[in-house]
Amino acid sequence: MYHSQAYEPMTLVDDTTSLEYNVMPYNNGSNLRLPVPGTIKRGFTPYHISKDSLEYASRVNVSPIGANDSMALVQGEVLYSRFCAHCHGDMGKGDGPVNDKYHGVANLTSPTMKTISEGHIFHVITMGKGRMMSHASQLESLERWKIARFVKVKLQAQ
Repeated sequence: MYHSQAYEPMTLVDDTTSLEYNVMPYNNGSNLRLPVPGTIKRGFTPYHISKDSLEYASRVNVSPIGANDSMALVQGEVLYSRFCAHCHGDMGKGDGPVNDKYHGVANLTSPTMKTISEGHIFHVITMGKGRMMSHASQLESLERWKIARFVKVKLQAQ
């Protein structure tokens, strides 16, 4: 049976390193490799709708969460309180502490906002809009959908 040599995959070996076992042959003495171009992280779904295509995203984006998934609402509420409430407020009225400093935070319970779709909310969380920056790096896709569902079902239903 063959036992392969152990490598530390994310280390950079240079002339000052005395770890000969850690050098991968035929790779210029380094184990640190860049991913192949076009590589997608496992479990990640790319989002290809541009920031300017909000109307299109509102029509096309469909939530993967079932209509009667009560656990998604509970999780969405927790995620909303962590990532959204400091700007939009606990009840979504745009009265969070951040609005005291940076005025113009959206009131999620206004009549205009009640007409938008979950896909619209998901797109804004993903790409950002106006003063709101993208939260795609902080939240996975399914987490963004849970927040969108919470906003539509709980906050806007009041």
